[in-house]
Amino acid sequence: MAEPLPRLIIHYPDGVLSDGVCWVSLGSKEGSRTDSFYQDQFDSQGFVPTQGAKVLMRDADGDMSDEVGIMGWNESTGWSLVVDPLTQN
Repeated sequence: MAEPLPRLIIHYPDGVLSDGVCWVSLGSKEGSRTDSFYQDQFDSQGFVPTQGAKVLMRDADGDMSDEVGIMGWNESTGWSLVVDPLTQN
């Protein structure tokens, strides 16, 4: 049986870029921790953010469909989730 994806409740349309690519910043540039709002959700599910990990993103407002985000670390921006609908099936 496959492990369920960690679920993150966010308002991800805040991070919509051009061409349908969405991103969500998860924290500050300080260290490897995410913002406490997101970190609390990860902690409750026993999830540790890692490069390339997949996370189910559920819109807090309920007006957007669920998406799967791929975690990434950037020295300038910290942890983020990226969704490219063009690569989603």
